[in-house]
Amino acid sequence: QHPAPPRGHRRSDPATSRTSPLRCAKPARRDRLTHETKPPESPGRFSGPLAQFSQATNAFGEIRTQASPESSQTLSYDADARLAQVADIADGTCQTRAYTVDADTNRTGLSSYPADGSGACSTTTTPTTASWTHDAADRTTNTGYSYDPMGRTLTVPGTDTSSPGSAGLTLTYYANDMVHSQHIGATTTSYALDPAGREFSALNSNTGNTTTAIYSDGSDSPARFSVSTGAWTRNVTDIAGNLAAVQSRVTAGYAALQIVNPHGDVVATLSDPSTGAATMSHYFESTEFGVPRASNTAKPAHYGWLGGKRRDSGDLGGLVLMGIRMYDPYSGRFLSVDPVPGGSANDYDYSFQDPVNGFDLNGRCSICHRVLHAISKVAHASGRAVGAALHHASITIKHDVIDAANRDVVQKVGHFLVHNAKDIGITALAVAGAAACVGVSGSPACVAVGIGIAAVLYNSTHTNASNAERDREAGKAGLHEVLAKLIESLWDD
Repeated sequence: QHPAPPRGHRRSDPATSRTSPLRCAKPARRDRLTHETKPPESPGRFSGPLAQFSQATNAFGEIRTQASPESSQTLSYDADARLAQVADIADGTCQTRAYTVDADTNRTGLSSYPADGSGACSTTTTPTTASWTHDAADRTTNTGYSYDPMGRTLTVPGTDTSSPGSAGLTLTYYANDMVHSQHIGATTTSYALDPAGREFSALNSNTGNTTTAIYSDGSDSPARFSVSTGAWTRNVTDIAGNLAAVQSRVTAGYAALQIVNPHGDVVATLSDPSTGAATMSHYFESTEFGVPRASNTAKPAHYGWLGGKRRDSGDLGGLVLMGIRMYDPYSGRFLSVDPVPGGSANDYDYSFQDPVNGFDLNGRCSICHRVLHAISKVAHASGRAVGAALHHASITIKHDVIDAANRDVVQKVGHFLVHNAKDIGITALAVAGAAACVGVSGSPACVAVGIGIAAVLYNSTHTNASNAERDREAGKAGLHEVLAKLIESLWDD
């Protein structure tokens, strides 16, 4: 009956938990003539869960514990919702990783603590440490980093790549900021773009092979890859557009099921069921920022961390292609400037340094995902919960993205709705429209739509008892107007 506390003050409310078993079962068959029930056909038929994943969230909707078949994590956050610590149990031991950031949300330190003598997670053992420094433009100033005048990273030290013993990674770019080439060690990959500015082909100097991406729609996710050797793979998606299976020249008779965890990472594949009992193979896990575990026995050609979203992690140095920008999981940041001003905490930041709950899949606007997620919660809430959700949405929307005046409006609206929630139906409808705008166009202009809705609501709260009904109706009319403009903008898109 009471709203949640302000974002900076936590309490130990019961967590919301979710268990996500992945099942692939064949039911018993029923003969159409005799009506007898017969056992499932074999070989290749199986039942029961293949993999079990679980998550539990805190009062703010942040994941605080999660578990997979191979590991489990306990996570904590700072007062600004940035990931602060991960106690990671995997491979029979625990490592606790503690992150520090500066005022601009640049990562400044990582301390990795081994387990104590009993094997328990600890922050009192001697850690392995790494540190980073940055200039006023948020560019990393550590030895080995260099940038061009456009703020694009030209060199990355080997310590911040998948090849720590190398001399480092060198990159060149096209005019649209897409990567033109990558070089590390003795290998260079050169990229060509299609007319839409997407990666079209990649020539590997070490193998001499060219991999070509074939698209079936206007997205940045290839439907198929073909290699100059004659090999090919075809991506099969589910109804939501997430990667579900991969068919290849080798497995042309079937599509290998991709096991995807709740975060969207491809963690395993399902073996060919025609050879007998289907089993998981090539288990592959990554840590919170996308760094592959050292114990992984195989490396996916394209899709691992966020592979369910078809984000390609097959680039040199362990980089991940996030739409129009390259993301480095070893430093937890992008290598070029965000094309959307204020799209995240700084020009290079990935998802406000919370890679567990946030995403920036197209490299353009981390805030768009956060606004969509936060406002969607509002749209599905009711009564006082709407006000509480909107209040916390205002804190999720960082000060770097919304100026102080507008942020104050949202917060005041949240407080008002907590205590005076009325006309929730029309409020939810308008907010859902803003969420749809973010989801469809991915534009920060949608944030302005959300702020516009908040402003209309706020204006309708300047009232006294005698004018309450009149102002409430005016607020509803204003919401209708905002929603009409939103629909018009979506139609134009």
